[in-house]
Amino acid sequence: VPPPSQRCADPARRRALRGGLDALLQRALSPEPARRPASAAAFAAALEREQQRLGPAGRRHRRAVAAAAGVLVALGLGAGVAVVQAQRAAVASEREQAARAFVAEVFKLQAPASAAAQTPEAVLARSTALIEPRFEPAARAEMYGGLSHLLADMGAPRLAVEIGARRLAALEHAGAGTAERALAWRQQAAAQLDAREPEAAEASARHALELQPGDVDAELMRVRSHVARHRFADATPLLSAVEARLPANAPSLAAAWAQSLRGRLLLADNRRDEALPLLQRSVSTALMAAGPNSLDLVALRLADTDALLTADRSRELQAQLDAALATLDRLGGAHATRAALVSARMATARYTGFFQIGAEEALATIRASRVRLAALGQALPDEVTAPLDLYEATVLARQGDIASALPLIERSRAALEADARTPPERLRLGHTLGEIYEALGRHADADRYYRIALQARIDGGYAKHPVTAFQYMAAAHNLSAAGRSADALALLASAPDFPPVRGGGSANPNRYADLVTSARARVLLDAGRAGEALSTLPPAMLKPGEDRVSLYDAQVAFALRGEARCALKQSRDGLADLQHSLALATQTRDSSLDSDLARLHAVAGSCALALGDAATARREAEAARRDFAAFPQASDYRQAPWRRLQAALK
Repeated sequence: VPPPSQRCADPARRRALRGGLDALLQRALSPEPARRPASAAAFAAALEREQQRLGPAGRRHRRAVAAAAGVLVALGLGAGVAVVQAQRAAVASEREQAARAFVAEVFKLQAPASAAAQTPEAVLARSTALIEPRFEPAARAEMYGGLSHLLADMGAPRLAVEIGARRLAALEHAGAGTAERALAWRQQAAAQLDAREPEAAEASARHALELQPGDVDAELMRVRSHVARHRFADATPLLSAVEARLPANAPSLAAAWAQSLRGRLLLADNRRDEALPLLQRSVSTALMAAGPNSLDLVALRLADTDALLTADRSRELQAQLDAALATLDRLGGAHATRAALVSARMATARYTGFFQIGAEEALATIRASRVRLAALGQALPDEVTAPLDLYEATVLARQGDIASALPLIERSRAALEADARTPPERLRLGHTLGEIYEALGRHADADRYYRIALQARIDGGYAKHPVTAFQYMAAAHNLSAAGRSADALALLASAPDFPPVRGGGSANPNRYADLVTSARARVLLDAGRAGEALSTLPPAMLKPGEDRVSLYDAQVAFALRGEARCALKQSRDGLADLQHSLALATQTRDSSLDSDLARLHAVAGSCALALGDAATARREAEAARRDFAAFPQASDYRQAPWRRLQAALK
């Protein structure tokens, strides 16, 4: 690392830093921990001793000494912020490597106690105020480049983008060369993708291409920006052009990204069997091209992990996830933030969408992520903390524990809505809030959020993708519970014909189409049209395989058939179906707090009473009472059968 005196524009400050102060600061910046001061206090004491040693000269230049040293100390983000990763330095210019290491190591000088009080916004304001007047444009650009990467690593990508813009301005002011500015624009595009600003990322990639026409990395940034917005039709020809220019059988990060992006386009086209080998190949290519500590490799592993999740290939998923998290752990420092968020996100998806893990394991993972982030001793922005609230609330809501989920969502809802920039984020937010508000009986609010989720699927290019069946089903159920059966039936009629899917975790290839049909049966039953509901119910859902997804669908289907039969005075068969559904629920539901199951107990009790079986009716009424006592805010729709049963038993 060049001596800090070389980075000061002011001659007096340069003179003040030379000699002993330069040596002291160089020791503070040493890559060898044993050479560095043990703490910020030790560094301050050494600095004071050096000033005393200087005697009158030191006093004469006291302001210069303090100002120059202040550039270093006041930039502190707290102990534990990572040194810039080797794979980034390997492709950076020599000056930028030095600047990144300079910033990263200086950040280590501050004690955690002082860092905890600093938000990334405060760091941004202080750092830019210190850098602007003290460095020439070229040095400012290098400093901003390092600071941008560190902010991204600590989980503040939007602030990293803002610093990146300052870097670009400094490069322009310095009259930097074409290659240097093109690199900065590409790195800005990458930061904007991390910050979920794909439109801005495409604009930055175009700037890079204006400076270096035909640059493959910039073209891939454009493709990534389209895929991030689910603009698959726009991404396809761009990617084909890049693929045509890549050397055959030559491992490179560009080739790895091209393979991964092609796999994602195939997934969007519901061609999973072709997509998965490409996604896995992209990981192998990146490993050969960049080694095990590459952040690109981490991103490609996580893309493969997401695809394996939807394919219900849990063992392969776990291997890729473990490898990605291990890399982040090896890199250390601020990468712990990202590791914690990735762990929490994947645990949520594996439980709520695919039953690969139980609710308790998912909650334990999310809460461990909170503890891990708290241990960093840093103030974290809403864009880090709010998703953890959403993940935990999502798991709790799926369990049926709405009372615990609600305060988490309410405290973070504004931040989550402001930060939901992409279709996947709007989907997750809309569906979770829809579930919570539906359970509370706030059906108008639930309708709003369920429609946000459905529109997110459509905006994301998944209008006809089978998984969109969930959004039609959820929105229709809520409308039906609100007494709007005509609107619910109209919504279901607008759903496309979803194609069969194999290898999606269910023995029933027509599962997604059947979900829409079973939702129609639910609406008809709520509307008093039990006969039509019974004839509408898909037979395949009543003949499940051994997988948990099929058992879950069967639990819902037997509940529907049982309720319809009881409504048609076929009470004996209806009660048998309802009791079978409740038995299946012990295998597929993770909480006794589920008010939907409380409603089912009440329906079974009424059916038993119609048969003259008062003892069974009372047992079911008591089971419903216990569940509703744990969640008294449950909607009128869910509590109505229990109230009718109570009245009948009196």
